[in-house]
Amino acid sequence: KAIVSSSIFSKLLQISSEEKDILTCEKLLKIFQRLLIVAEIDEDKYFIPALLPSENKEDIRNESLSVESSMVPLLFLFSDKCTPSGLFCAVVVKLLAKGWTVDLKEKVYCNTVSLIYKKIKPNLAICLTDSFKYFEVYCSRENNLPEIKKEMEDVIKSVIVSRNYKCKRPKIAFFCSCSECKIATVEENGGLCCCHKSYSPEEMERERKWIRGAVGATCSVSASKATCTARTTVSTTPLAISFCDRPQLHQLHRLEGDGGQVVKVMEIVAPVWEDLALALQFSGSCIDTIEHDSLRKAKTACRMCLQQWLQGKEGARTPISWQTLVDCLREMELTDLATDLQAALSP
Repeated sequence: KAIVSSSIFSKLLQISSEEKDILTCEKLLKIFQRLLIVAEIDEDKYFIPALLPSENKEDIRNESLSVESSMVPLLFLFSDKCTPSGLFCAVVVKLLAKGWTVDLKEKVYCNTVSLIYKKIKPNLAICLTDSFKYFEVYCSRENNLPEIKKEMEDVIKSVIVSRNYKCKRPKIAFFCSCSECKIATVEENGGLCCCHKSYSPEEMERERKWIRGAVGATCSVSASKATCTARTTVSTTPLAISFCDRPQLHQLHRLEGDGGQVVKVMEIVAPVWEDLALALQFSGSCIDTIEHDSLRKAKTACRMCLQQWLQGKEGARTPISWQTLVDCLREMELTDLATDLQAALSP
């Protein structure tokens, strides 16, 4: 199952006495975790998906018992000839860091993994497959399709940025009945089309559930929220807001708008604070220092990251303003949070 203990990393250090003087087991683990090679899944238990054997996707596509085989899969289609090497395993490691767990009851391969999110009852399950040119995503519950889509988009984008992959972000796509291309991509207008035809809303009814979801409700699967709540329609019209003043740290804990809105930026951003640090243009060494000094506590690390930015850290993103923060949130695809923040700051 590609689960190892810390002793294996100690043995790696014994290969060279010179390396042993420079690196400790703890430092080596940190490096592997930073590179999204290994994920800690339990005390002294580490999961390395790249160590798993691969398997033909046709042999395993319908083997997962946790995911309904009748569910239409979501595809992340890469414009290059194939998916970037190592990206799939890094995405799995990133998801594990965000609170997902490996479903060890199912068969696990380096190109197909079943994951469970236990913070939602009943547990939410997904199955991910690397199919050479695209990722396939299956979800166990229809009501959660849009949230899983967003979760995957956020994680893939984060991994591409943090590992400096020279590739374009993948397109959202689905399998189609076309005998030639077999894949239809989602256009900017929300339509679905392949090389030969455009599909009507009726023809893509099941696919559209990944995009629009259940009417009037949403269910967050982020580490900071695991509850279902009613959602009201939010206008996408840009708000005319003045961002002259610098944000203050206490406002990022709890910002109360004139209209009664309450926005808790740090509560939502903390689980993905590393993505925020990258958006704020912090260096890799600075991020490592914050992680070490915060004792790997996400909320503490997020507070330290924002505090250093507000104090004008050298090399960090400028200007230090609400607008910059909102831009970062949008780049991280935390669109709802950015919209709520704008609404709370609107006059």
